[in-house]
Amino acid sequence: MPLRYLVCTALCWSAIFTNGFAQRVWVVATQPGPGVDFTDIQAAVTAAADGDVVLVRAGTYSAFAIRQKSLVVEGDGPGAVSLGFTANLAISDIDVSRSVVVRHIDVISSSFAPLLVTNCAGTVSVEDCRFLAVFAQSATPGAYIAGSARTALVRCELRGDAVRSFEVGLRVSGSTVHLHGCRINGSSPMTSAASGADGCDLRSSALYATGTTFAGGDGSAAPSAPFCIPPGNGGNALFLDAASSAVLLDCALLPGQPGLPGTCPPAQPGAPIAGTGSATFPLGQTGRLDASSTVRAGGSWSIALQGPASATAFLLLGVRSAPAFLADCGGTVHPDLSGPIVVVGAFLPPSGTLAFSFPVPASLPALGLPLVAQIFFATAGTGCTVGEPSFPLFLDSRF
Repeated sequence: MPLRYLVCTALCWSAIFTNGFAQRVWVVATQPGPGVDFTDIQAAVTAAADGDVVLVRAGTYSAFAIRQKSLVVEGDGPGAVSLGFTANLAISDIDVSRSVVVRHIDVISSSFAPLLVTNCAGTVSVEDCRFLAVFAQSATPGAYIAGSARTALVRCELRGDAVRSFEVGLRVSGSTVHLHGCRINGSSPMTSAASGADGCDLRSSALYATGTTFAGGDGSAAPSAPFCIPPGNGGNALFLDAASSAVLLDCALLPGQPGLPGTCPPAQPGAPIAGTGSATFPLGQTGRLDASSTVRAGGSWSIALQGPASATAFLLLGVRSAPAFLADCGGTVHPDLSGPIVVVGAFLPPSGTLAFSFPVPASLPALGLPLVAQIFFATAGTGCTVGEPSFPLFLDSRF
């Protein structure tokens, strides 16, 4: 990493806080009232201009789709916002000059792919969300990403349907995907003698993952005697076709277990990695970046870093996301290093955890200021390793 990024001055902070792009913050709540612009997320998304923020108060809402615009959609607190049982979140046709950030929205749905990202050349970043498929009419993954060049999922949980169909947690086609601290679960079928689904399935795609767990679904048991129907095999943790590749830093690959055999020969467990694609495993331990969700002017931004004990940690803070694989650090760097960057360095204690906070100015130059943060670690044994990114939203105190 160039040395010029390892200096932080007041001028750096000034550059950060004068390069926000939010023109307006639209507030969505389940009930109309003072300060509420809409009671439906889609209405706010439709009204928003490029670079606006949609702030969603706690509650359950209908499906919404983001298309051909830069936008931040922020649930006001982890787990506070969900979409209805037949809803999904669709993001499409984001060109290379635009970006989308979605945070703190859960979708537990029977719709096809609770998260659907298609035809996006621009950056799509999804943080602290759950996408769980249930009771779908057809094979339904937790998330489906197709034809998209720069999609990042951070601390997300994905699971394919296990009731009417048996599907992967994440299906990727013709895309590049970056995963940090996620849990990707293939379904374990609820019917007898069925095989578990793979955790993640890649076709003609590239995957860069840190600190992520891939779990294949367990096969189900064989029926009772007198019939001899083989039990289900376990699902693979990760499948890569011949045109796919994966770089996996500090990830767990958990194959699904076979179903109980009954009177028939036993089934087979899944594999950690299946298919003929390539996988590489950089050395190093990744880390976690825990940050308060939505930050208000006049308050503070609380951060906890978790990483290798006694490592040197660097927190990068920028105004734009431009994910790119950094081979020297074994993973993806998300802040755009060509723009203004703040770098804060600290030594982690032997516990590997360090908590601190930044005071936020009482007035911001924009109503809403979406930023990009990421943690890096330097150790004597493995050199530089990447940690999790985060996409904090700084808001004027009136929100």
